[in-house]
Amino acid sequence: MFGDLHVFWLAWQVWSDLKGGTVNADTIGKLAALLIPIFIPVLIAGLKQILPKLPSWILPILAPILGALSATVSGVTDPGTGAVLGLAGVGLREAVDQTKKAAVQATK
Repeated sequence: MFGDLHVFWLAWQVWSDLKGGTVNADTIGKLAALLIPIFIPVLIAGLKQILPKLPSWILPILAPILGALSATVSGVTDPGTGAVLGLAGVGLREAVDQTKKAAVQATK
């Protein structure tokens, strides 16, 4: 069960299937759903570059909307799950930011 949730395991499965000449749509769908939390912070960072005056309070609201939209457009999962995955991307981005801050403070 937990093997299906591991992004690297899924990527390896997709790669080995493609090398074998087969395509497993279920595995590709699971991998794509797990990449939404990575894709959404990258998309938001791009939006912040395009719109520098974008208020910071709107980002946690924008993330689930973009997650639901990307899940719906790609057909990976339902919009509710996409919204949760997009919001998980905000948590992932925050964890990376806090780790960077802690590393900078440790070097001072």
